[in-house]
Amino acid sequence: MFKLAGEISDGAMVSWGLLSYMKSVALPALQEGAALAGRPTPALIASAPVIFSRDFAQVRQAAYQALGRYLGMPVYQKLFADAGFPLQTDGLPSDELIKEMFIYGTEETIIDRLASMYEAGINELQIAVYPAQDPAYEEGAVMELLGRFARQA
Repeated sequence: MFKLAGEISDGAMVSWGLLSYMKSVALPALQEGAALAGRPTPALIASAPVIFSRDFAQVRQAAYQALGRYLGMPVYQKLFADAGFPLQTDGLPSDELIKEMFIYGTEETIIDRLASMYEAGINELQIAVYPAQDPAYEEGAVMELLGRFARQA
């Protein structure tokens, strides 16, 4: 899919993609397709799920809720497994998958994780806030962080 997107599209979007997967699979295939077609590599757009919490127990619960029905879909099960993070025998994501996929922690950690996605070759981020405790407060806090992040860039 990414190779074809590189050949003919204006970009590719990865939902619930892990940065390691995008760096090792999606981006190289997108670049290969673009090279075959003799054109510039189109944009790679990635989801960036943010949970505004430092408490990993809260992050885990919010991640379970956010992923919900996707955990039962074979395409996402394969994506997680291909990225090296297969679902556990109970069908839930491992802590390692959550730590790789979800952006959480201190304000500085969140900003650093977003920056690392751009540094890895992701062109655009689709940021979604998943609440841990107080949805209105957390969404506002993340929007404030994004404003500071944009000014730094």
